[in-house]
Amino acid sequence: MEDGDPAEDETLDDETLARYLRGIATTCAPPLGVGSFDILYVNDRELVVWYSPVRDNQQPGEVAIARSCLRAAWGTLVERGRLDEADFVGIGASNKIARWLLAILAQAPGVSFIAEPVALVWRPAEMVVIPASEPGSETPPDARGRKARARKRRT
Repeated sequence: MEDGDPAEDETLDDETLARYLRGIATTCAPPLGVGSFDILYVNDRELVVWYSPVRDNQQPGEVAIARSCLRAAWGTLVERGRLDEADFVGIGASNKIARWLLAILAQAPGVSFIAEPVALVWRPAEMVVIPASEPGSETPPDARGRKARARKRRT
């Protein structure tokens, strides 16, 4: 595609990111901190992950992130090509949610994590478009097994 092609711009939207995140079937590791997480689901209101800590003083459990925060963070990253800790404050995210947004967005193709100073960098040429899941379904078939495993861990 040539630069400025409208079809190329469609790969930058929030729904494309949501489709990609729904399709991640493996456990994710945050680029900052410890533990791991599985993306359970993404819908119009929220993204929910199952957090599996490695520290004894922490409990495993679900963490919900408002989709509006995810949209704002992704929009800022796409617009500027970089998202640092101060940008999270600008979108109204608490420190805890900011760290989760950073961990989640770091999973997207084309996104790189920078440790010093903490930031995400996005290169659009590396973004991959994932086909839509079954009509009316928010969960692609390959992600259903992961969600069942996460539910088992909670019990």
